[in-house]
Amino acid sequence: MHPGYSTVYLGDLDQYIEHLQDRIKALGADRLYMVHNHPNGNPTPSDSDIWATTAIAMSIPQFKGHIIINSGKYGYINSTGSDATVKPLPNLSSAWIDPIIQPSVPHELLESNARTIEHIASWAKALIKDRDMPVLVYIDSDSKVRGLQEVHPQIFTNIQLMREKMPQKLVDFGSIGAVAVLPDKLTEEMLDAVRAYVSAHVLWDAVGFAGRLPYSFSAGEPDLNYFGGRLRDTMPAQTVR
Repeated sequence: MHPGYSTVYLGDLDQYIEHLQDRIKALGADRLYMVHNHPNGNPTPSDSDIWATTAIAMSIPQFKGHIIINSGKYGYINSTGSDATVKPLPNLSSAWIDPIIQPSVPHELLESNARTIEHIASWAKALIKDRDMPVLVYIDSDSKVRGLQEVHPQIFTNIQLMREKMPQKLVDFGSIGAVAVLPDKLTEEMLDAVRAYVSAHVLWDAVGFAGRLPYSFSAGEPDLNYFGGRLRDTMPAQTVR
């Protein structure tokens, strides 16, 4: 689940069970499965996945299990939660390319480790060489780089637009946060925007180089209560996957 949890149902559990029972009756279904994806590419069931499975199975006899897809494998949790395994997809061609993991434009930094700001700062020269645009580095829940995106300065300094778009961009890249790598030619407008983004948790941090010395704008670890500048518990369930 991304970014670490998901709202399985709206309302309370009893209301959701009643809704499922009504749908099963209306459709005449004799089997029910739960299916969702893990955008980070790892379909290993989490403790929360198992809990959600058993909570539904206790009240829905037609419920047969929970399937988690992605990356040429799938996770499966049986209806009692006693078996949670990961298996390869059957009959998958050797030529199959994972659309989640395979980047549209290859880059040596994709899927590399981004556990510390120092890791990201060490890439800054490579990312901004001969460029005057900031580069957003999207990072997933396994501390891997999921995407790199150049942002035109006019877009980057549009604070309202960036704050509106960032949560969806994180979802699009299967990430939980982003760090900006800044170009050498910084304007005051860009610096003001960076400070606003970091203080409002829109970005985890922004890094760059002053001569040979790296610098950043954040004084601590990312606050994971926020997702692209929005508190997680204020976001609609369908956008937090």
